[in-house]
Amino acid sequence: MLYTRLDFCLSRCLFFFFKQKTAYEISACLVGSEMCIRDSTPYVITDSGKQQALEPIHYEIDIPLSPIELSTPDSPYQVVSTALYNIVFYVREGSTVTINGEDYSDLVNTEGGKVSYNATVQPIGENNFEIRVRSQYCRENTLTVTLYREKQEIPLDLASDIASTNDDGLMTVHGTTLPGSEVKVLSPYSDLDITNTAVDGSFSFVAKFDKIGVNTIIITADYPGKATTRVEHNVTYVPNVDIYSRKAWSMKDMYTNYMDNLSTRVANQQIYICQKAIVTSIETTKPQRAFVNVGTEESPMLVYVENGSRTTWEVGKCYDLYGDAYGMYDSKPWLIVRYTYEKEP
Repeated sequence: MLYTRLDFCLSRCLFFFFKQKTAYEISACLVGSEMCIRDSTPYVITDSGKQQALEPIHYEIDIPLSPIELSTPDSPYQVVSTALYNIVFYVREGSTVTINGEDYSDLVNTEGGKVSYNATVQPIGENNFEIRVRSQYCRENTLTVTLYREKQEIPLDLASDIASTNDDGLMTVHGTTLPGSEVKVLSPYSDLDITNTAVDGSFSFVAKFDKIGVNTIIITADYPGKATTRVEHNVTYVPNVDIYSRKAWSMKDMYTNYMDNLSTRVANQQIYICQKAIVTSIETTKPQRAFVNVGTEESPMLVYVENGSRTTWEVGKCYDLYGDAYGMYDSKPWLIVRYTYEKEP
């Protein structure tokens, strides 16, 4: 038996593995395979000083995929309305990154591995961006991001720098279309300027946001003999914290009132503060949703919260959370949180 021989030899003489593979050789064996099979031959030195080979040892090494985490968009398939879209993802520092076959490894941030790529999106339907990542000692990983931009008989483009967030309820929108087209804005707006539309196709207007959260800007362009083009662009409107926080009611004090007047509170997007809320559990991560306790351990008052703030919550930590009424979940108040402030318990 091999075990008996090794046990015997170890009690009498030096035991070692001969010729270990270098890091380069190990890395080379990882290409295109989920498993790396290694062979090593152990040797012993006999009483006479000679090396004697024992039976080879075979073992397998699981090869992990190169890590890649998509940040923007939220999912690999996204409907967009602009000619440029910023794809953001995270890889391990020092990774090799290609997008549609072109090397973009120089975009990998040296602190955190963030990659920010400005994708050109044509109005042809689906635009596919194949991201390939290779990290040291990992096998290659692939992620395909599909950006869908509706086919257009009449070109209708919003400015590439149009924002997706807003904090004052008004936003100037610039765009271009086929000269001579009729431009209509179907969402709340003011100050539509089509002075030069007949000449160079340019137009502008001020979009108005009448609700907290996602507001959709809707624009159409018509031209004789061509199908109407319709473009939609989502903007998340959240008043700045000074304005938002002034309207907040205490969730602890108004817990029962929230449930008794649910439809009114949701319709009005009533704002609440969960003071010194303890995160009891994280239910989902994208988006992050959790239960927090605004009561005490003896008399808990649980609230279901969805994270729309920039802070990632952790179980057991204490926060002041500002959020607006969304509904009920598991018979508990459900808030969309816009601002988070960490507190001492």
